[in-house]
Amino acid sequence: MIHGDVKALSIFANKLQQKGADVVHGNIIEVSLVYKGANPDAFIQDVNLQHAADGSDTMVGEAIIYPGEEFSLFHAESDDDKAEGETVADIVAGMNPKQKAALYALVSMAASGEVRHSDDEDDEDGDLILHSEEDEEIDIDEVLDTMSPEQIEVVHALIGEALEADGDDDDSDDSDESEDSKDSDDSAKHSEDSDESTDSEKLQHNQEGSADMKYNAFESGANGGTAVKDRYTLSHSDILELNELAQEKGSFKKAYSQFQLNHADYGIENIDILFPDARVSSSTPELIARQTEWVTKVIGATKHSPFAKVKTILADLTAEEARAKGYTKGSLKKDEVVTLLQRSTSPATVYKKQKLDRDDVIDITDIDIIAWLKWEIRFMLNEEIARAILIGDGRAVGHADKIKDPQGQTDGIGIRSIANDHELYAHKVELAANVAPDVMIDEITRARTNYRGSGSPTFYTTDSVLTELLLLKDKMGRRLYETEAALAAAIRVKEIVAVEVMEETPTLLGIIVNLIDYTVGANKGGEITSFEDFDIDFNQYKYLMETRISGALTKPKSALVITREVGIEVTATAPSFNTATNTITIPSKAGVEYVINGAVVPAGDIVIEETTDVSAEATDGYYLAPLSTRNWTFTYTAA
Repeated sequence: MIHGDVKALSIFANKLQQKGADVVHGNIIEVSLVYKGANPDAFIQDVNLQHAADGSDTMVGEAIIYPGEEFSLFHAESDDDKAEGETVADIVAGMNPKQKAALYALVSMAASGEVRHSDDEDDEDGDLILHSEEDEEIDIDEVLDTMSPEQIEVVHALIGEALEADGDDDDSDDSDESEDSKDSDDSAKHSEDSDESTDSEKLQHNQEGSADMKYNAFESGANGGTAVKDRYTLSHSDILELNELAQEKGSFKKAYSQFQLNHADYGIENIDILFPDARVSSSTPELIARQTEWVTKVIGATKHSPFAKVKTILADLTAEEARAKGYTKGSLKKDEVVTLLQRSTSPATVYKKQKLDRDDVIDITDIDIIAWLKWEIRFMLNEEIARAILIGDGRAVGHADKIKDPQGQTDGIGIRSIANDHELYAHKVELAANVAPDVMIDEITRARTNYRGSGSPTFYTTDSVLTELLLLKDKMGRRLYETEAALAAAIRVKEIVAVEVMEETPTLLGIIVNLIDYTVGANKGGEITSFEDFDIDFNQYKYLMETRISGALTKPKSALVITREVGIEVTATAPSFNTATNTITIPSKAGVEYVINGAVVPAGDIVIEETTDVSAEATDGYYLAPLSTRNWTFTYTAA
């Protein structure tokens, strides 16, 4: 160093903070002298060397440096020559004999790639046991627990270096023997240089063949150098894991390879950056919507008129005066009296409006948002019109967005809902609140005689009502109606259509109508029309779809509206059954009665002598919750 042959520093630091191309902060762990520095800006400009006066090998305060064979370790006499802070040697020197023995053993085993146990056997707990010079057993795991954080850090660093060196040596097993012989000779020579080694020298001896501990914290570059990524630091739990893996696999080499796999930082960091962005699975969004198969059946089945004002004239031929009369010779013939009735329905406007910011339209590339938005507007407009035809839009009369519904008025504006139409056009059939499914079918079939509409009608109902009717069974447990077509034939309709929006009216069970008797009228220009506009001030695309139509039944008694009385919904509690005693316990539930073999049974225990069916029925003023369980079968067990 005096002659200037060695003038570079190698610095190991962690927790680096980089600003642009410069490292502005870091925790310097170690500074070493090197023959050739990686960063040309790191030099030793002023070196003052001083030898120990007595030539002693004792080291106090210096870092342990392994630059090769060009340097020896020196002891600085004055405090001015000592390195700031504790060095590796200081920390090792501060260890007690057991801690030093554990350190040397771990580093030695890591460097050699072998697991060494006391007497080649583990203790009962599977821990690694050493023997001291006094033949005292030393449990390495227990010793590690007694070390300070600084001592543990030194242990971790030295073992990590030894393991990496072991891995590098194993990768070069095919190298020529001369190199191995040279290393062996050098090691032997080094070991023979002194009979009495200091603790620091023992540490060096125990990791012969391992890599130097010193790291260069800065890489050379045109811009002055950039930070080097921190190396992986072994924690206490990592060492224990390595110990277990080594005992399992028989060598530290295999253990370290498995450890690297378990804690792998693979070749490309943040590799997910290279992954392609998620792509939508469809060119249009999937819908969270009501079932709408009924919409096309409703709109497609109605009669369409080119005139927006729908007018009907009815002649009542049911009056006595309209009947034909017998003639008596010489008497006066009476004129027929026919009562004429009329009503008219004027159109109302139904619309749907949407808007999109132009920025969003440009940025959305996965789907054709404009085309999908136009489809959605038409889709929802059709559903609203179909709902208005069958049951009305459900909004309150005074609601600003309500689609006008003249209901039973003689003259009015809007779309007349069948469910709310006048008795003259929509015949009302009201059933009891607790009507059972089998009774419902009988009542609907009887009411069918009041139908005066065209051809064979369709039964529009809820899916829950349809399901309850299809679940009906005979006493043998067989379905009464295997298909919807069989059920439709039983109630004398062409088909049954489930309408989800009808669920919103619990008292409405269904509507029987042939929609050819319902006329939807619109003047030219009043049919469904789309409009598009661009608002320059707000940079928005605006879309409007609207229609101006009227709608009404045009034949008297052309629809049957099936309802039930208002009641309280109740869910039946299932009876319990004791198989050991063949005892059914009938629960007590308000609004529910239990039936066995057609007879109502009281709450309490019933001992059966054969397999028994129990069914639940609602009492007056109640009705069972749709699709709730109401039938149970209990199997008799012979003694």
